[in-house]
Amino acid sequence: MQRNWSPTRPFCWNGLQAMIPSRKSYLVVAMATILLGLCSRVFSVVPLFVGDLLYAVLIYFIFRFFFTTQTAVVIAIMSLFFCFAIETLQLVRWNWLLQIRGTAVGRLVLGQDFLFADLIAYTFGVLLAVVFERVVLERSSNGIDKLLK
Repeated sequence: MQRNWSPTRPFCWNGLQAMIPSRKSYLVVAMATILLGLCSRVFSVVPLFVGDLLYAVLIYFIFRFFFTTQTAVVIAIMSLFFCFAIETLQLVRWNWLLQIRGTAVGRLVLGQDFLFADLIAYTFGVLLAVVFERVVLERSSNGIDKLLK
């Protein structure tokens, strides 16, 4: 069966709606991404941009978890907007925001300093998430759901 992929229609096989991966699948991928992201900060051999890339992947799958019926393009745009907003917010130096960034969680979620390279990493992270969703989750949505039961 030939697959006709369209960015405006989620999971289309020759015009028919295929099974959309469940929220459980998106949650598992998001949790695995958190684990990988934390590991990327622990091991110094991993380049720093990998953490930013994984941050964008995480945001994509969190949005996917909440908005399962939206298209990949809509979720990708939402994810990029969110990641770019967080990065741009790093230019702001309000005292209360600096205090939040002073905590471990605040530093991981909000970051420290604005870097244009982070915007590039976010873009590639969202693209990676879309490809992962199309290649892995879409093809194995039944398999992942069976494993989670």
